Amino acid sequence: MTRIYELNDQATGKARVGYTQAMKLKAYVVRVTGETTHRIGEIAEGKVIRKQRMPDAAWVVIEEINGSCYLYRYSNTGECAGDTWHQTLDEAKRQARFEYEIGYSDWFKEGE
Repeated sequence: MTRIYELNDQATGKARVGYTQAMKLKAYVVRVTGETTHRIGEIAEGKVIRKQRMPDAAWVVIEEINGSCYLYRYSNTGECAGDTWHQTLDEAKRQARFEYEIGYSDWFKEGE
């Protein structure tokens, strides 16, 4: 994901446009631990209604967006298998380890 931002150039006072590449890491699931279950649901009349269970993840991606990290899960067919928000990269990696036994050395930059 490429982010576009605008800066004011201190020397000229003119706006400058820049680009920054968001950090994106990928890892393959070692083992689904069964410690969590991801479901599609909705809230109706103030109550959570659980609907269908999402597929097990085969691989995951951590993406940093605006200072937070999102852990995206994908099935072996590429279908969305859930996502969670995390304050830090380390927190997202710990969650992936808890759910899928993914170690710190299992992560790589997507596209490598």
